[in-house]
Amino acid sequence: MDEKMTELLYPAAFAWAILYIAAAFHNFVHGIDKGYGHSYGWAGYALAVSCLLVLLLVHVLVLYGRKRSAARILGRYWAVTLLIFVFFAVVGAVSDHLLLAGLAILITPWLPLAPLMELIPVPAAISGALLALLCGLFCLWVYQKK
Repeated sequence: MDEKMTELLYPAAFAWAILYIAAAFHNFVHGIDKGYGHSYGWAGYALAVSCLLVLLLVHVLVLYGRKRSAARILGRYWAVTLLIFVFFAVVGAVSDHLLLAGLAILITPWLPLAPLMELIPVPAAISGALLALLCGLFCLWVYQKK
C-alpha cells in the first residue's frame, strides 16, 4: 500500500502545481472588483476548490505513503508561506511592500485561493496563515511519525 501511495504522490503533486499555476493566472487575469465583494467568476471558484482538493490529496498521499522527504519539503513550503502571511497580517497594507507582495503572489497560495479567501469574513492574510499553519503542523506530524 505504501508503494502504491508513493507512486501516486508525484503525479498528484504535479497536478497540484499545474492547477496552482492555472488558478493563479486565471484569478490574476479575470479578478475584477465589482463592488459587492465577489470579484471572481465561477471558474475562479472552481479552480480554487480544485486546488484545495488536490492539495488535500497530496497531503493524504504523503501521510499514507509515509514519505518523510515529501513531508519535509511540504513543511518547509508551508513554513515560508506562514511567515509571509503573518508578515502581511501584522504589517497590513500589501501595496506598501510591492516586492514582498510579488513574492507572496508567486510563492504562497494567495492568488490561486483568492476567490475562497474573499468569502471568509477575516482578512486574507489571516485565513492564509491559518491554512499554512494547519498544513505545516500536519507535515511536521507526518515527518515525526515513523
